[in-house]
Amino acid sequence: MKLPFRICASQPQVSFSGTCKFPGAVTVAAANGHFHKRGKRFTISAWDGASIDHPAAASKFYQSDNWNDPPMMTDLSVPSPANAGIWWDCDYQWAPPADFTCDDVNAKDPLKQGDCCYTFGGITDVGEHCNVFLYYYPKVDSNVFCN
Repeated sequence: MKLPFRICASQPQVSFSGTCKFPGAVTVAAANGHFHKRGKRFTISAWDGASIDHPAAASKFYQSDNWNDPPMMTDLSVPSPANAGIWWDCDYQWAPPADFTCDDVNAKDPLKQGDCCYTFGGITDVGEHCNVFLYYYPKVDSNVFCN
């Protein structure tokens, strides 16, 4: 995920993307995405592992438009050659906090900019997430690099 992760009153519509590269060939068997209530769309696509351009629409294999009941996609069979991987996107729409105040949201903001910016982590009302849950095989013998 590209940092800083911020969803602010002054920039209410934002998107964040991330990638994971597999050192060996794998097959994606299942996927799920998670964000909080400001999340509008979560997608996961197959990625060539090298391009800085967004993958083509045809490479998308997961989408969620429902933050509180994201679908779990199973029975997938998405091949990923060695040194390729996945690219994910999270699209957000800022909204004022429901059960807390912007002062509570601002208190969590490490940049302390006073713009009611939701930042990564924490409880639903004052924080946000963009988390991928991906199930693949076979097990790889080294670390999977994600950003």
